[in-house]
Amino acid sequence: MLNGSGRATAWLLCVMTLLACIGATEGVSTPARHIHDPVIIRDGRWYYLFSTGPGIFVHRSTDLVHWHPLGKVFSKNIPTWAPRIVPGSKGVWAPSITYGNGQYRLYYAVSTFGSNRSAIGLITTPTLNPASAKFHWKDQGIVVRSHRTGDFNAIDPYPFTSPKDKQVLVFGSFWSGIKMVALDERTGLVQRDARLQSLAFRPVSNAIEAPCLYFHAGWYYLFLSFDYCCRGVHSTYNIRVGRSRQLQGPYFDASGKSLMEGGGTPLLATRGNFIGPGHCSVLETRRQPFLVYHYYDGADHGIPTLQLRPLRFSAAGWPILGSPIN
Repeated sequence: MLNGSGRATAWLLCVMTLLACIGATEGVSTPARHIHDPVIIRDGRWYYLFSTGPGIFVHRSTDLVHWHPLGKVFSKNIPTWAPRIVPGSKGVWAPSITYGNGQYRLYYAVSTFGSNRSAIGLITTPTLNPASAKFHWKDQGIVVRSHRTGDFNAIDPYPFTSPKDKQVLVFGSFWSGIKMVALDERTGLVQRDARLQSLAFRPVSNAIEAPCLYFHAGWYYLFLSFDYCCRGVHSTYNIRVGRSRQLQGPYFDASGKSLMEGGGTPLLATRGNFIGPGHCSVLETRRQPFLVYHYYDGADHGIPTLQLRPLRFSAAGWPILGSPIN
């Protein structure tokens, strides 16, 4: 998600987001601005949006266009274990959510700027509706850790359930690229003795992160963000994709190049004031799937902004994006 000097800018963006939410109440609809690393899931008649920021910011909507702020997941901005495991950590990054075994499972990352001393955690609740008596976030602790002596970075988690009900977590940022690990279906934590698998890597430039898996018509699609986020109008983020018949890969782009060799078919990139789209996720609805991501608005000081586009596929089976709905 973040690397080098761009991380300081990213933290400033998170603070801006927090300031934008101060004083907001559930009844006030706000534009989808100051949204970074978005993920959306439905619970009842509401869509819930989670994004990077101190404590993880939460919004909800009935139409995917008008969003109502609900506050944050962590009241103290970071989980209680974070200062011990990741000294200096001040916020929570890159939330991603799924539903399993009767609970909503929100994965998140804790790290510090420019370091791979990081951890992915899990927090759960039976319902996302804060008006429900069952609503209660319970932190389940650490899922995956990475260390300064290691070759990967445990941030940017994305849970995925295959058509065969195999549950995995893909994650990774820079270093040796994108990883995958099997999850326990009952707990949502890593399976005992599970091993990391490598899915994608850029040998020349290791600027690759924010993986997202999606299954369609017999293919597993791996969406990735290339290059650099978090620099406002100077961001170079762009979304790439590859596919495989097998969950574990190997994944190839449309030209036949392996994603382990830097491959990735371009899907969405900067155009005019639409700058640095990236960190995508997929939202399934009754109508169709949508690709969800943020971009930096060049017409408004590079503010990170939420956007959704219909996700379709060509006759050859490659993703095609429709016009934005918001």
